[in-house]
Amino acid sequence: MTIIGSGEIEDKLKALVNTLGLIGVQFLGRIGERDVINRLLREHDVFAFASLSEGSPRVVLEAMANGLNVVSTPVGSVPDVFKENEEILLADFNNHDEFYTKIKQLINDPEKAKELRFNAFTKVKDYTIKNFIKVIFHDK
Repeated sequence: MTIIGSGEIEDKLKALVNTLGLIGVQFLGRIGERDVINRLLREHDVFAFASLSEGSPRVVLEAMANGLNVVSTPVGSVPDVFKENEEILLADFNNHDEFYTKIKQLINDPEKAKELRFNAFTKVKDYTIKNFIKVIFHDK
């Protein structure tokens, strides 16, 4: 598991990882280089986006464009742009049990994970900034 970014609960997460004795968890902090982020995304299978407040989280598009399954909170434009259980899996805010269940679902059903990943990749491959803004603001 790789955690990119930094925030107010970072110290709590690090303490939890330490308390539980988890191995293989890396905290990389903020990364500004796009090529590094893309490489890291491609080294993983699932992108968990547990944000509480976002407008149009472009990072979800980037994860999908790099071939990852995405489990996200229904934040900002996410539920308007992506179809639940067709392109993305949604978990309620502050509900770690639901995130766990959704990630486990992807692991336990590789065919469903493959279908979601394909649908998401197909949808986002043509998303340019212009098209993304068009969808978000329903300017058709």
